[in-house]
Amino acid sequence: MKTLHEVTQIVGMTRRVIQEYEKAGLATAPTATNKYGHLLYADKEIDRLWQIRFYRELGYGKNEMKAVFNNPHYNRKEALSFQIAQLEKKKKHLESLIETANFLKEMDVPISAIRFGSHGLENLPYDTLVPVIVAAFNAMDLKEPMDQSFVAALTEEDENYWFETLDKVMVFFKEDSPYDDDSVQVQICALHHITAKVLSDSIFLFKWNNLNFAPGAEIASEIDDIYGPGSAEYLFQATCYYCTKHEDNPTDRNLIDALNNIENLGRKKYTTGSEEVQAQVKRIHEFFSNIPAMSQAAHLSLLNNIGNMFGSNTYKELIDNGAERGVSWFISRAIQIYCTRLKENEFTEDTV
Repeated sequence: MKTLHEVTQIVGMTRRVIQEYEKAGLATAPTATNKYGHLLYADKEIDRLWQIRFYRELGYGKNEMKAVFNNPHYNRKEALSFQIAQLEKKKKHLESLIETANFLKEMDVPISAIRFGSHGLENLPYDTLVPVIVAAFNAMDLKEPMDQSFVAALTEEDENYWFETLDKVMVFFKEDSPYDDDSVQVQICALHHITAKVLSDSIFLFKWNNLNFAPGAEIASEIDDIYGPGSAEYLFQATCYYCTKHEDNPTDRNLIDALNNIENLGRKKYTTGSEEVQAQVKRIHEFFSNIPAMSQAAHLSLLNNIGNMFGSNTYKELIDNGAERGVSWFISRAIQIYCTRLKENEFTEDTV
């Protein structure tokens, strides 16, 4: 026999919670007492509370628990299967949340930057957008330190010009000029041209780099310290506007067209290893190969990461509603074959 205090420690529920389940008729309130008048719980009563705790952890409500304990026709196996599916969904959500937090910590950017980094996916529901964008940015996570490569790819003259251009943007900030003013946008264009020497002239990559200036990021704080509060947000918004106006540029369009072509070839039952499909993967590889700040090994590593991204459950859900061998899988497999052939010259064919 155990006192209520001892029972709370055994089952991991407070007195109040235990008493709520007793009032609901799910647990049996003890009647036995010790010499001090304290209620005593028998093993059978403790076992019921232990079961209640288990079902509570699974997410069962009081009505569902009543069915478990009182309904002779209750299909326990079917109910548990449903609950397991719900828990798996919750597990994926928590894993995505952890990945998001790690991404924000490593990039040192605020959560508000997530939507800006989605590049045309801003209207997706939160539960869809977050795992998708985190998977995309994880694909950009390379062992090669980009910050060092960034500096190495610029000459001293380039660096000076970049800061001179930033100074010009901040003059407009101090004059309260709208960030979408043509004069401001000319300077943002100049910043883009300098950044292109490191990341290529891709707007997508320029937009990705601009996350460093999102309000709340470490670099943004440094800019605010130099130019005054709100200056980093002004730069961020000005660059956002520039990227939106120029997102349909030839460099990014070539990448998007290659992906669309692979999808169309897959629907036409071309194999992932066919010359036609592999020619489109080569275009994707060329997109990354034009990033001056990265080595050839990093280009291939990034392409491989992109393939893994399309093969992830997140992208399968987004593109193919979870289908195992749909468009997302086809793109992923085509990229895998391309990377393998470059490394080992193997030949493999698959179809959707």
